[in-house]
Amino acid sequence: MTSFSSVTKILSKQKIQIVNHVIVLDLIAVILSIFWAIYQGSLTAIDSLSIILGWSVVAFMVAFVLLSRNSEHVFVSDSYRLIPTNDTNLYTANLISSVLGIVYLGVFQILLFAVGSALNLKQVTLMLNKVVMDDSVSVFSMRTFLGVVSVLIAILFFTILFWTSITLIHMITTAIISFLPDNRQKIVRFILYVVVIIGLVYVLSILSNTVGNFIGQFGNPDSYLYAYTADAFVAFVVLLESVGSIYLLQNWVETNN
Repeated sequence: MTSFSSVTKILSKQKIQIVNHVIVLDLIAVILSIFWAIYQGSLTAIDSLSIILGWSVVAFMVAFVLLSRNSEHVFVSDSYRLIPTNDTNLYTANLISSVLGIVYLGVFQILLFAVGSALNLKQVTLMLNKVVMDDSVSVFSMRTFLGVVSVLIAILFFTILFWTSITLIHMITTAIISFLPDNRQKIVRFILYVVVIIGLVYVLSILSNTVGNFIGQFGNPDSYLYAYTADAFVAFVVLLESVGSIYLLQNWVETNN
């Protein structure tokens, strides 16, 4: 049996390669955008940071789509399903490798933004001083720090939730379609995807409203505690979806090639 760490390493290597391609394109886009702003004579210190931040959003979206595509391919490919490991390890390693890929991209974006801030240190320092001088904002309080951490955790958990939801949709439709004749699979596949997606979106909307109610308590002195409660709730849903996907993967989902 191939160990869990070995499977994770194999899958992570591919995900990191995907993210590296996204990083290269992101850097090219940032550099070209800055040069274009310089050419137009409209570049300011804050503009360069805005360009970096703007393209980072695009990079995260592209990386999410590419990582999702790669992850779903793992479940229906002979090359991966024939790895001597159980389906639980394969599913978990696949999910963890995707998380490592998106975290890797996040670390790069933080470093890139830090470099941009260092090159415009004077302007950034002036902006921070204005915020610190605002008596209504306690920037460096422990409560603020815990609040920021809870938001970052929520973003990560929601990203994982989207991945587990996509996988669950894929597993459900693949399991159902396997019982149908080949000449009807395309039409039925489309209908099933629509029905399952609508149902899952409805469930996720209820989840979002519940999380929103927790986050809506931010005005309270211990508001960050509500955020952590919301994070725990999302993590619980992720666990439920993962259990469902692993069950379908073990019993009903076959490879395509």
